[in-house]
Amino acid sequence: ILMTDKRKNYPDPLIDEVRERRRQLWADYGNDLDRVYAAIQRLQAQHPEMMVDPRKSRKANTKK
Repeated sequence: ILMTDKRKNYPDPLIDEVRERRRQLWADYGNDLDRVYAAIQRLQAQHPEMMVDPRKSRKANTKK
């Protein structure tokens, strides 16, 4: 049994918005994985200040 089979369908506006934005992103790039990937890479290059290094964030969130 998959975990999704056990979940109840509770309304969640945040999840709905994320899913809608994902659908729109894919539609904007013709549902083409290569085009979506290229667009994401362009955004990362244009806005490096918004990128999070998971190695740094993991260390910052680890209690010693």
